[in-house]
Amino acid sequence: MPKPKKPEEKTAPTEITDAILVLDYDSETADSKARIQEEAGQIAKKVAGKAGRTVRLCKGADEFAAAMSDPSNKTLKKIHVVAHGNQAQVGNYNAGPLADWLAPLITNKNNLEKITLHSCRSAAAHPTSGEIFANQLAAALAPKLQKTQIKKLTVRGADGDSFTDSDGHNWVLNEGVKPEYRDTKSAEADFIKNNTVDRASARPKFTISRGDPSKPFKGPF
Repeated sequence: MPKPKKPEEKTAPTEITDAILVLDYDSETADSKARIQEEAGQIAKKVAGKAGRTVRLCKGADEFAAAMSDPSNKTLKKIHVVAHGNQAQVGNYNAGPLADWLAPLITNKNNLEKITLHSCRSAAAHPTSGEIFANQLAAALAPKLQKTQIKKLTVRGADGDSFTDSDGHNWVLNEGVKPEYRDTKSAEADFIKNNTVDRASARPKFTISRGDPSKPFKGPF
């Protein structure tokens, strides 16, 4: 008589600290879409190499929504939004639609602290209105996250054209410089040294915060 099989041991789902959301726009070329997926993979590899960090790479909006709907994941601390095109193409200088879509997905992510926009001019002022996409996103999320336990959320963007190197680090190019991807590390390092803005000032932060979760958020808006 055959021995009964042992029940398969179920492993607990891996909780993530970082989620990478890749977005593209309708008219984006196939080459551009392939490049952005490569950049997202480089960012994921960089994050995964940090102690205590577990990353989920979501190659589109549907994958991201599925990852966020997993009730077992309560440890999310940071979302990386990777998108090509300037804010006119990606958000039409209006972060409202992105906030409308994102807010319901993160209402139970009480450990969420940061959203970084890896997108050109996502923290640059509109040339006529002065509006800043990253600031708009923080402001639009504030009332939508009122009933969560989140106390502080920082949205970070690029004050210029964004560039991701082969190690997954994000830079902002000097005005008028086109991104160039070099074959060797030394050539890439030279390009970054000579053609990028200081990272401390080139990637502004916009923070909404409150000391008490029952109170409204305060912020730069």
